[in-house]
Amino acid sequence: MSETMNHNEYRRLRKKLGSQVRVARWLGINKQTISNRERGIYGITSEAGLALIYLDMIHTMTDASAATSNG
Repeated sequence: MSETMNHNEYRRLRKKLGSQVRVARWLGINKQTISNRERGIYGITSEAGLALIYLDMIHTMTDASAATSNG
């Protein structure tokens, strides 16, 4: 199994998106799972890493769209 990111990269991207609770709700998982991934207890599967990347893309597009409509 190849990993898309390490636990530090995962933590950095999750912090950009918000709290562990918020991101866990968006992903439909437990906050403890996020915590365990960030501490390196759980490996970051390709699916977990891609899900976080996707959330970031959605978040970025939503922010850009809001800025365009307000400007």
